[in-house]
Amino acid sequence: MNTDIINWLIIDDKINKYNNKCKELKELRKEYQEKIINELDNMETEFTIEKIKIKVRVSEINKYSNFSDKYLLEKFNEYFNDKEISDELLKYLKDNRKHNKKYILKKELLG
Repeated sequence: MNTDIINWLIIDDKINKYNNKCKELKELRKEYQEKIINELDNMETEFTIEKIKIKVRVSEINKYSNFSDKYLLEKFNEYFNDKEISDELLKYLKDNRKHNKKYILKKELLG
């Protein structure tokens, strides 16, 4: 079992390093994307790089924010115009959402 724990720790460390590297790369990609989009002509939304057989196009997406408790409560209050009903509805939603219980390992550095 000790070998399994050590292997788990080694893998966990590797995952953390890869995640950090991915985070850096995503930030760099985002910087390039913003730079490219800012430099594009309004009419130019697609271009091809024949040498590597790739087509790149500018696409518009809708990105929505997450539903926080604060946001939901605010919107319920606007809709129902009744704080008590809004509070009850939020409590109902929170108490009745699906959830799964699972067990995981967590590491903690000593000393």
